[in-house]
Amino acid sequence: MHKVGDKNPLYGKHLSDEHKNKIRAATKGRIVLEKTKIKLRGENSSSSILKEKDVIYIRKSFNSGKCTKKELVKKYGVSRGCIDGVVNNKKWRHLL
Repeated sequence: MHKVGDKNPLYGKHLSDEHKNKIRAATKGRIVLEKTKIKLRGENSSSSILKEKDVIYIRKSFNSGKCTKKELVKKYGVSRGCIDGVVNNKKWRHLL
């Protein structure tokens, strides 16, 4: 439980810039306000391997029987789970 006001041991004290930087570094990425939280989807995600045009092609080619999942895995260099997610509309849903 957090102490509020004058019951907080840091109440009325000023932190040095060095101390503030250490606190920022320790909590980096943990404290995120909902207003500032941006959900990166699709190509905007830094871990994305596929592009939107790839996802559209994967869905069309698999649904038409043109390619198997195994062929798509080899062609795009992604996991079977990734292809399953795309084909079953569990991933990249914003392109439906």
